Amino acid sequence: MNAFLTPRLERLINKKLRSGQYQTPAEVIEEALNALDERDQALRARLEHADSQLRNGEYVEYDEHTIRDLARQVKVRGKVRLAQERKLRSP
Repeated sequence: MNAFLTPRLERLINKKLRSGQYQTPAEVIEEALNALDERDQALRARLEHADSQLRNGEYVEYDEHTIRDLARQVKVRGKVRLAQERKLRSP
């Protein structure tokens, strides 16, 4: 099989080769395809889990009133998380 690479992909492959982590372009491509396959499998598993939750009624329905409460909760959690991150970054 022959494949044509964009200049950007060629640069990425060459960068990996220069790092010494890989010996051939084929090794770089194989690693990338393995990572893509793993990501696809993980995504499929998450989708299957979500479908199962829907079939089993394991979800929460929101309407125009409850969605406001959810938005407030998300906002509060976000502010708490941001404050924690800022605290960790402070000297």
